[in-house]
Amino acid sequence: MELNEIKWLVVHSSKTPDDKDITAKELTRQHRLGGATDCAHHYIITRDGFEHKARNITTPGIGSETPEINKHSISICLIGTKDYTPEQLKQLRKTLVSFRSLFNQAVVIGHDQLEPESGKDCPGFDVQKWYYKKRKK
Repeated sequence: MELNEIKWLVVHSSKTPDDKDITAKELTRQHRLGGATDCAHHYIITRDGFEHKARNITTPGIGSETPEINKHSISICLIGTKDYTPEQLKQLRKTLVSFRSLFNQAVVIGHDQLEPESGKDCPGFDVQKWYYKKRKK
């Protein structure tokens, strides 16, 4: 994967119960049980707001159904389904701002917005509306 070809920063959910705080290691284990060789996502943000590096960003993720999307995106997964903690959202914003400084052409988007059929309710909120909203001064 060529880093200068990153088009999207895609936010996913682990689709685990919001009251169950699984670890990044457990999510990776689940992905391997499902047939993947590693975690599907590049980064995982756990319920405590900690960011875990899961997959090298030079290796395409497998969080999306479309290989072409995976080839041109960085995948960030929030543990949960839709009720994320304030710590997770704070860290997500930091992560996205950091990546946008490196890949300023990349669009921040939710899996459901990029792939409506396969992404359905993932990550459970409108990522673009949340990320790009105007900040009050």
